[in-house]
Amino acid sequence: MKGTLPEVSGAATKGMNPLVGDKANTQGSLAPTVDNAASVLAKQKHKWAVAGCIAVCFLGWGLATFIMGYVGQRASFRASLLYNTMGFLLCTLPFLPQQQFRTFTRNHLLCIVSGLMFTWADVGFFKLSSMGMSVSVLGPVTALYIIVPAVLGVLCLGETFTLRKVVGLVLAVSAICLLASDEGAA
Repeated sequence: MKGTLPEVSGAATKGMNPLVGDKANTQGSLAPTVDNAASVLAKQKHKWAVAGCIAVCFLGWGLATFIMGYVGQRASFRASLLYNTMGFLLCTLPFLPQQQFRTFTRNHLLCIVSGLMFTWADVGFFKLSSMGMSVSVLGPVTALYIIVPAVLGVLCLGETFTLRKVVGLVLAVSAICLLASDEGAA
C-alpha cells in the first residue's frame, strides 16, 4: 500500500537497529554499520590527536627554547636548571597516580636514559645561553639534534633511509646552518 512504511523483517525483534543494519542485512546496501561508523570516528579523532600533539611539540619546544634562551642570559645557571626541572615536575606529577609500577623493564630503563639525555641537553643549552649565545643562534644550532634519531633509526631500528629522507635531512641541516649564521656574514 502506498504511503505506508515497509514492514521491518525480524531485525527489530532481534534487538538490532534496522536503520543501521548488520553485516547480514546490509550487503549491497550503502547503509553504514555501527562498526564502520565507529572506525571512521576513531580515525578522525586519531588524526586530530596527532595534529594536536604535533602542535603541542612545535609550540612547546619553540616557546621553551625561546624562554630558556632568554632566561639563561638573565638568571643564574643553577636557578635556570632548577626552575626548568620544577616546570617539568608540575606537568608530569598529575600523570603519575595513573600508572602502576609493578615491574621494571628495559623500556623503563630506556625512559630513564632518555630523561638523563634531556637533562644533559638542558644543561648544555643553559650553559651556552649563560655564555651569551643569542636565542636566534642557539635555537637553530641545538636543533641539529635531528641528525641523531634519523641515523640511529636506520642503524638500530632497521628503518629505511630513502633518498627523500637524505635530501630532507640535508635541506633541514642546511636551513639550520643558515638560520644560525651571523646576519652580517651573508
